[in-house]
Amino acid sequence: MRRREFLGSIGLLAAAFGMPWPSAVTANDSLAATKEISSIANTSSSVFLQSSALAGFQFHAGNALWSHLRVRQPLTLVREAENTYDGNAIRVEWNGEKIGYVPRRENSVVAELMDRGEQVTGCITQLSDSDDPWQRVRIDISLEVSSA
Repeated sequence: MRRREFLGSIGLLAAAFGMPWPSAVTANDSLAATKEISSIANTSSSVFLQSSALAGFQFHAGNALWSHLRVRQPLTLVREAENTYDGNAIRVEWNGEKIGYVPRRENSVVAELMDRGEQVTGCITQLSDSDDPWQRVRIDISLEVSSA
């Protein structure tokens, strides 16, 4: 999901909860809106953040685990702030095995949420036998919201 699409989805969530939304939206605005949504969304246990291709699937345990993966299976997202290649790196695990990463171009807001201590989860939404590793696995990422 591109940044503009993400910011637009945050805007739609803000409108759904009756929050005012500025015409010029920045990444800081989206984080502030996400924080507000966390504090007022007491009817839902999670807020959808983004859908992404799984990066690096071909370099990790993904191929060995392919026959066990199923749509709707939960994934664990692990923040790797010390990653030398990407300071916003988020490792994706299935049953404790690393199967890839949230793509670098789509991980900054999720990384900031995780750095603030927010609980972010993932699940498999699409599996494809494509030869293109960027089309093999799609994941959804959600912000877990505690009910008030």
